[in-house]
Amino acid sequence: MILVVVVALSAIGILMVYSSSAIRGYLSDDADTFAIVGPQIQWAVLGIGAMAVMMRVDYRYLRLVSVPFYLFAIALLVLVFVPQFNIVIGGSARWLKLGPLPAIHPAEIAKLALVIYLAHWFAKRGTKVGTVWGTAAFLIIVTPVIALVFREPDLGTTMVITGTAFALFFVGGANILHLGIMGAGAGAAMIVAGLQGYQLDRIRAWLNP
Repeated sequence: MILVVVVALSAIGILMVYSSSAIRGYLSDDADTFAIVGPQIQWAVLGIGAMAVMMRVDYRYLRLVSVPFYLFAIALLVLVFVPQFNIVIGGSARWLKLGPLPAIHPAEIAKLALVIYLAHWFAKRGTKVGTVWGTAAFLIIVTPVIALVFREPDLGTTMVITGTAFALFFVGGANILHLGIMGAGAGAAMIVAGLQGYQLDRIRAWLNP
């Protein structure tokens, strides 16, 4: 079931990218309708290959790298704010360029690192996840990642990471009252921290197409 869902979501995502970019590519000088979706297909193939490898690895080994991987992701997110290393596009510093290495998007690495570390932490805490101290510890883990990605700014990825973390917290045995309070607090914090003009325009367009 999980395999079918993953492949289906990947296929739908590629189809949506092609649907929204084919005409633009056709009208370009090269008249290439796959100019934008081509790299997406390549990454999808690489992702499926990586998935096939990881399916044959005992997932419990990931607990050994969960903490270093999480700290590594935090370090990359911090480096995004260093002018010598970041790449600013459209006013947002989301990409990182380190020497001869290809540019990377640290928020994507942080997504995976956070999921692996939270899974390890939930398994270790057991039934204590739903306590007040469990909720406080959860916030200490996820807040640095969410705050750093939001300050890039990258509202879309922030919402994905927040939603993923809250979903894992729910499955891990969270207190529903605590979860509701945190959800409301996250929305209020986003408003208080201030949204960029283009982010507000996107929200208005979503509310009133």
